Amino acid sequence: MRALWLALALVLTGCGYQLVGLDSGGQKPAALAGGLSVSITDPYATPAKILARAIAQRELAGSAYELKIEQMTIERRELSDFSDRTEYELRATLTWGISRDDERYLVGPETLRRDALLVLLDSNSDSLDSDLERQRGEALFEDLTRLMLDRLYVAAENGQLATP
Repeated sequence: MRALWLALALVLTGCGYQLVGLDSGGQKPAALAGGLSVSITDPYATPAKILARAIAQRELAGSAYELKIEQMTIERRELSDFSDRTEYELRATLTWGISRDDERYLVGPETLRRDALLVLLDSNSDSLDSDLERQRGEALFEDLTRLMLDRLYVAAENGQLATP
């Protein structure tokens, strides 16, 4: 299966398509050399820890730009209640922007959303239900964080981080 994806990527690259995040060889763009400092309401909450881990993995820590996280929330909405299970929709929302020296936004603010289905069986314990919901929520936040950083890389490569 991995070989199929690799072959597909090579065919698309040969046709002129560029896969986001791969054209720089996995390296951060030169415009982000000074790194990012993060401004978030609750720096000790799980979403902030997920964001900090992603920034550390990509070696983006610094002070050249300020990554402002205006909203990083998760909502749960009941879709249906059956006799043996309950289905919920989880919606994670991330609103972010990049600025420099407390000036206007150079990128954003932009709101990203991801939805997921969560099915909880009535036979589950409450602690298991809580763990499943937490894990699904964390996976949504990790996905949103990856998407945000990929968009930031594209913005940096397109020159949007240059000050006027």
